[in-house]
Formats: sequence, structure tokens, C-alpha cells
Amino acid sequence: MKPLNNSSLPRENFAPGKLFTRRNFLKLAGATAVALPFMKPEEALGSVDNSTFHRGCNYADVHHYTEHNIHVSGVRHYGVQPSHKHPDAGGVPTVWPTRVNNCRVCFTVYPKWNTFWHGGKKDGYDSNFKELFRKSLYGDQITVFQEPENIDWHSDGVKMTADRIRTIQNRMLEIKHSMSPVPFVAIGAIGFHQWYKARDYMAFGLDFYAVDLYRTEFDKQQAIAVLNEYHRGILRDNKADKQRPISVCECNAHDYIYRPCYFRAIAHWIANQSYDSAFPTRCFHTFWRKDGKSSGPFLDGDTNTISALRDIGNSVYTVC
Repeated sequence: MKPLNNSSLPRENFAPGKLFTRRNFLKLAGATAVALPFMKPEEALGSVDNSTFHRGCNYADVHHYTEHNIHVSGVRHYGVQPSHKHPDAGGVPTVWPTRVNNCRVCFTVYPKWNTFWHGGKKDGYDSNFKELFRKSLYGDQITVFQEPENIDWHSDGVKMTADRIRTIQNRMLEIKHSMSPVPFVAIGAIGFHQWYKARDYMAFGLDFYAVDLYRTEFDKQQAIAVLNEYHRGILRDNKADKQRPISVCECNAHDYIYRPCYFRAIAHWIANQSYDSAFPTRCFHTFWRKDGKSSGPFLDGDTNTISALRDIGNSVYTVC
């Protein structure tokens, strides 16, 4: 089918402050975005190393990318999640999700708290994590309970507080560094709001720190400010002894006209940020949902966005 002209595409207009859903378990706060002090990009940028910068989208929409000749080097995946209807769901698998063209994976898992805690031993998933880590590829990333300052996660009927989430993260780090050879997987944490709201849910010394960025929360300049604040906060707030990279594991703009420049600006920042060379893994993943509103559907005729995603997939990072 002949691509549509961008001017003929339907506008996706949603009033500010309205509640948006991009997954059936995600509750967006709908709060007005707060602009952070702006740091000049060069203050946080360093040399580009594309071999450890993986770009793609959520697993369900990879076909859109491949159909439009957008190179995919990374995919966002989610394990079985607990919910109000299924509070006992969750766990830690021993295999990685099916890979597309050998893509690297940014994978979030949801351990059952009582199984993990194991009477205070914290070893209920040790064998699962070891098996999963052993099968990781260079560039794979793993987190638990994404956006915990935004989503009220419960597991086994237990509220997943900041202390509990950090306890699981720390155990994952212990397991990784007890293995020989040390597995490739990068262990991290994903926030949703500004750094000061997310940092308590992030353990010291993770391999990467991440934030999901949606234009319903932050416009382009605010999104860059959020990334700058994450970058500053890691060392300032004693989250690591050396600078860790920042990833963006979900990203979209609810109105398609903003997508090209939004994606380009954020991918450019992720590609060019400075970080310690011992911790190189980072990603930029978009998130699409047919009825997602804040995440929005992938539009086959949106040639400007497709062009931007092709450039990003081909390691061309320009801003507009």
C-alpha cells in the first residue's frame, strides 16, 4: 500500500492531566510534568560506542520495525506479572524470551516475594537467577518490578516497598558476582518519574539505571532534563562509585507529530552520554500499543517517524 502523506494522518489529541494506559497493569499518575534545571548536552555527553547501545521496541511490535526496514538490535520483554486478579502470579524464569534475529533483551521479571525471601535467607530464586544469567548474551539487561514509584506493585499479597526491591536487586548482584566466569547480563533498575522520586527504589552499584519517557509526562526539553538529572544523581546521591549508563526502556509521544524529534533527541542523548567503560550496556526502546494513548499505535504512513527510527537503528543520531 502506498504510504500516506503525514498531513493526512489522524491527530491523537489527549487532554493534559487525563489518565493514560499503555498496558493493562500500568497506572499513570497523570500529573503535570515538572521541568528540571536544564544541563547543556555536552556536560553529560561522551564518545559513542554503538556496539553496546541496543535499539528497538517492545517485543509485540518488532514486526512493524522489520516491515519498514528499521534495524532492531534490542527488544523489551516482560515476565509474568502479578495483578489484582492474579496476585500469586510472577516468578523468575530460567530461560530468556525468544530472541528476534539474536537481539539483546531488556527483561523485567517479577519474583514472588515469599519465595524469594525464604524465611530471611533471600535465596529462593538463586538457582533460577544463576541459570538465567548463565544464558545471557553480551548486552542483555535485567530488572525487577519496573517503575515502582509509579506502579503499586504487590507480590504474594506483600507490597513491594523500596527496601524490598533493593533487597532483590542486591541479591541479583551478589549472585552475578559469585559466578565464574561472571555472566554478561547487566543488572539495573527502571524508573518513571524524576530521579528524586525513583532513586529510593534503586540499589547501590547497579550496572545501569533507566527511566521510561513518555511525552504525556515530559516534553522533549523536560525529557532531556530528566536524563541529565539521572546522570548527575548517580554519583551525587552515592548510587555508584563510578558513572553508570542511563537507558530508556520505554518511550513514545501520544501525538505522532512529536515523535520524530522526541525519539531523535532521546536516542542522541543515550548514545552520547558519558559513563565508565566497565559498564557500557545501555538501550533505547520505544513502546507501542494499539490503544495505548500515551504509548500510541505504530502508524504505517508516518514517514517522518519511520525515517527517524531507521536513522536510530542505523546508528545515525541527529536532533531536530
